[in-house]
Amino acid sequence: MVGSGEKINQIKKGFSTNELFLQFKKYASSHGFMLNPHKDTLNRLLEEFLDIRKDSGYLYCPCRKEDITGDLFRDKKLICPCAYHRKEIRENGFCKCEVFVNKLEKIPSLISTSIHRAKIDESLKNNNRLSLLFHLSDRFKGDIKIFIPDEWIVKELVIDNQPTKKYSIDENILFFHIEFSKSFGKIELNVKRTK
Repeated sequence: MVGSGEKINQIKKGFSTNELFLQFKKYASSHGFMLNPHKDTLNRLLEEFLDIRKDSGYLYCPCRKEDITGDLFRDKKLICPCAYHRKEIRENGFCKCEVFVNKLEKIPSLISTSIHRAKIDESLKNNNRLSLLFHLSDRFKGDIKIFIPDEWIVKELVIDNQPTKKYSIDENILFFHIEFSKSFGKIELNVKRTK
């Protein structure tokens, strides 16, 4: 068994990012989740996967490359889809690498974040405020991607009780970089349904 049992890794040398994208998309849809819709994140990850494949011969997860020992028996659980991705998607809504995410619903919701090992409490209150509470362990900065469906607009983004305009929205994805100054962080996104 390689990784979680699926052999996406069986790719030939010179495999393109588009071919890898199609393999990952097929795997995700057959398992009830999807690929990260944030194109920049996904494209960066696909390139990283192929670079790692070129260097090591295997499709190791970029987020776990520091854990690679060189012993294939021990490292096979790190080959994408790794042995951890389903549990991470179930608990966080996305895998640690951010390549696989839960299917999006018609409400604003967290897609993924590069802040690893954080416990994230997510709730949409009164249908107009998305609250994300981060209980951090060792990484206090990273990127956040939030899905904003067509029938919703962003009124205000508040990070640790401070309103900010430092975000972008492209193709229904609100994107921003964050750096928390303590081990607990709070993000509130005030939204309004337009339809």
